[in-house]
Amino acid sequence: MLLPLLLLLSAAVEGRVIELTRSNWYARTQGHTWYVMFYQQGCKHCQRMKPMWEAVADSLATSPVKVGKIDCSAHNGVARTFGIDKFPYVLLFDADGAVYEYTGKRGLPPLLSFAQGGFHQQEPMMQTPAELLDDVSEWYLLALVLWKPIALSLGVASGLALCLKGGALLLLRLLQPKQVAKTKKPESSETKMD
Repeated sequence: MLLPLLLLLSAAVEGRVIELTRSNWYARTQGHTWYVMFYQQGCKHCQRMKPMWEAVADSLATSPVKVGKIDCSAHNGVARTFGIDKFPYVLLFDADGAVYEYTGKRGLPPLLSFAQGGFHQQEPMMQTPAELLDDVSEWYLLALVLWKPIALSLGVASGLALCLKGGALLLLRLLQPKQVAKTKKPESSETKMD
């Protein structure tokens, strides 16, 4: 009898923010409105937002909006599904499947205003997809992040090399001594008289 009471109390102490995972995502979120913070382990901005997110959950405890968080270090497929590449990131998932991006300031009043109906003032960014993308290795994510700058650098370097090659050839042509056509003086058929 004491154990269930202790478990209930420990859950209350931890806060009202529900930890979501890739495996429980649809079971938890379908048919309900969820306000979700996507975070990464070791992210200083995420750590600073954690107490505020707990306050959001406490303030919305009696509303139909459920407050959750998902660790994208462990469940990057969920983040990739919604195109999230910066953290912390906040999305609101309407019970009808519409996904709204929170773009306001990080403060309790604007976060609460958005969750309590402010999200209806904007168009949804997407509908919740039927399936989540699979989680991938950190090496894949690193390659994905670095690919654009590397490709851009290679493109710029190739363009620069072509310009330098073309410029060098032009410079060589300009610096070459001009070939003057040597012409013989035509010999006159007239003879000189002395």
